[in-house]
Amino acid sequence: MFNNMTVFQNNNHTCLDSLINWCMKPDFFHIFCNNESKLVQVNNVDKMSEMSAHLVGQTELAIDCEFDNNTFFRDCNGLLQVFCNECDYIIDLFKVFPSIKSMLQPIFTNPDILKIVISNNDVKAFQRHYDLWFVGVFDVQSIRQKYYGLSQPESLATVVKKELDISMDKSFQRSTWINRPLPINIIKYARFDTKYLLKAWNFSRNQS
Repeated sequence: MFNNMTVFQNNNHTCLDSLINWCMKPDFFHIFCNNESKLVQVNNVDKMSEMSAHLVGQTELAIDCEFDNNTFFRDCNGLLQVFCNECDYIIDLFKVFPSIKSMLQPIFTNPDILKIVISNNDVKAFQRHYDLWFVGVFDVQSIRQKYYGLSQPESLATVVKKELDISMDKSFQRSTWINRPLPINIIKYARFDTKYLLKAWNFSRNQS
């Protein structure tokens, strides 16, 4: 369940051994809490490189992706958010497209970094669009659905309400994420998705 992802296409994939051997480490259960974090908008390769250098030293990341399904036949990845307690990274995938795989793959496949996502849809989207693979993923929807015996997966807003007693504003969920520049209220919305995702993960594991 912690590596809930699409089956590798062949037995010689470079990530296969890491995936099979990955397990939760004691450090992953250390509780982090930081209410003050810096907003960093990543919209060029230099900022992408700086972000990657910072993230490679983290132990846990909350990751979320905003999709635009209003304009295209298939979902289009419009924005990537990564939260690591210290920084809220908002990544413009269109402006850093040539560097996405080379700079994110070492982070996403690092077994020492726990990647927390609300849904495996984000994981599958990165596999499909960028050939990016993950090792060490905590899929909150799948884990909670199995643990609590739920008939349907919970949304991020439901999880945050249950765990943190915070009501999230999801009115921008179906925004046109390919528009540029994105309004500040849209960026704020995206920022709090990953912030609350990580806080909800920290709270729930502290209660278990």
